[in-house]
Amino acid sequence: MPSQPRPFSGPHVYPPCIARAEAYGNSGCTCAESVALAFGPALGMAPETARKTASGFAGGIGLSGATCGAVTAAILMIGLHSGPETLEDVQSRQQTLRMAGEFMKRFRTRHGSTICRELCTAGDPRTEEGSLAIRASGMPRALIRSASEILTELLQEAERQTKKP
Repeated sequence: MPSQPRPFSGPHVYPPCIARAEAYGNSGCTCAESVALAFGPALGMAPETARKTASGFAGGIGLSGATCGAVTAAILMIGLHSGPETLEDVQSRQQTLRMAGEFMKRFRTRHGSTICRELCTAGDPRTEEGSLAIRASGMPRALIRSASEILTELLQEAERQTKKP
């Protein structure tokens, strides 16, 4: 049996999350923390849990330059929204995987990549100077906004499909 939308979800809930994610990014949160802190509570996750869960994804997962933190946090939020409630809930698992794949496709279409080191070329996130240069470039703000917009679109689409007769 597919899982139901989470108690705090709904199409009206997500658009304000975009501005919240940007505000978190402007306040010094990482890309991953910004997306998780903005969307997690709307999906029933405590803010502290959202921040802690996303904290290791900065700089492309542990500053390795791999998958963008905004991307990984958005995928976590897709799982929180649509992931299976039980091991037997194959339908929800498949929906979650489809949504995650679609997120990746849309993000890649917008930015040409989902890889942090390819997106944030202004500096090396492993150094303080590089991290400051990346922030100054404005790219983290753009990635946070983009990931939040795509995530909002996908969550709204999923909820509209759930309501179809």
